Amino acid sequence: MEVNMMRAEMIREPVTTFKLDSKDELSAIIDLAQAIAGRFKLDTQTLKSSILASEVQGTQIIAGHIALTHGSDTQIKTPEIVQTSFDTPILWGSVATKVDQVLTVLVPSHYSDTDYTALKDQLIAEFE
Repeated sequence: MEVNMMRAEMIREPVTTFKLDSKDELSAIIDLAQAIAGRFKLDTQTLKSSILASEVQGTQIIAGHIALTHGSDTQIKTPEIVQTSFDTPILWGSVATKVDQVLTVLVPSHYSDTDYTALKDQLIAEFE
């Protein structure tokens, strides 16, 4: 499995983009989990739980206004990036950063923390 070489165009051009009208972080996570699950034919509860778990591990904000999170499901075969944007910024994380976008990295459920960290680091580097 080659996780260290995520294609740069995958980062710059997410596979799917959603626009949501969520008012807070929790409703945004629920809304994006439902939208992503519908688009990729995934189990909504499994995806929502994995995204919530990723946020419990710690909020990652990139470029000062983009929340980075991840979710997994057994149906995900290769990593995908989903971009979600909001008309009005919402407060995200324990420090209540105003974000107007969320990038959700969908990873196969067999990926280790090391695999995800390699993807995340490459994604963050694209914004630096």
